Amino acid sequence: MGLSYNSLPAWEKAALIGKEVLTASGASIGRDKTSIASIVGKGKGGAGTQGGGPKATTNAPNTPRFITDSAVNTIDLDYTKGLRETNVTVTGARGGVQYPLQGQTPDSYANLGNGHVVVYGPEGRALYNVSSSRIKVVEWNQAPNGTYFPKKGSDTKAFEGNVPQSVLDSLGLK
Repeated sequence: MGLSYNSLPAWEKAALIGKEVLTASGASIGRDKTSIASIVGKGKGGAGTQGGGPKATTNAPNTPRFITDSAVNTIDLDYTKGLRETNVTVTGARGGVQYPLQGQTPDSYANLGNGHVVVYGPEGRALYNVSSSRIKVVEWNQAPNGTYFPKKGSDTKAFEGNVPQSVLDSLGLK
């Protein structure tokens, strides 16, 4: 489900995921004042968007598939399940470790050896750079000729300080 939204602009992706979450919860848009954050936070025993942030595990009963952080970034907890581990060549650089952004094994992840894991999507493009303290979203633009290139100046960080434990576990991070 979450994969089909990756090529959409961020605002449209968020709107579609929000609509899906509301529909799945039985809430209706316009009739009540239910928020996505309140829906995804239900049934987690204090985890999620309330209290100490999203720390639910996907094995726990009543754990939602989608959770939202305080900055309204939504993540599909099932997405990192079943990804294959792959190896990438990393190089040291002034700003940190550099890793390949494209052309990698589709639906995989690579441990960069510095406490970070990069997640590659179905087209082999980097989607996320994950550490135990945050998820950095790699945003892409598409040229008129169809070529994808990373969006410069984008530094979207999600779940800062509250990365879901199930994501860390599935990627081998602590």
